[in-house]
Amino acid sequence: MGQQVQQFATVQGNITQLLGNKSAEFFTNSLFFINDGSNDIFDHYCYNETTMFEPELMVTLASNYTDHPTAFYNLGARKFGIVSIPSIGCCPFARL
Repeated sequence: MGQQVQQFATVQGNITQLLGNKSAEFFTNSLFFINDGSNDIFDHYCYNETTMFEPELMVTLASNYTDHPTAFYNLGARKFGIVSIPSIGCCPFARL
């Protein structure tokens, strides 16, 4: 997701050049969807159980889920929709 923040910074710069002073209003009125989380958890259990202990994984994910939206906010994003972080116990794949 860090790469997506960098790409957004580039796009934000381009839009700011095109819109000038109106760019702040453009970003304030836009809705930003973040789809993140499910693969991080599922892949850990399927492929990476021995590379990182679960408490360390949860701390890392929590940090990322705080840092990345904050970076988007600092670039002008104000409205967020965060999707695709399911309840693990309710997902049929995880229960299997």
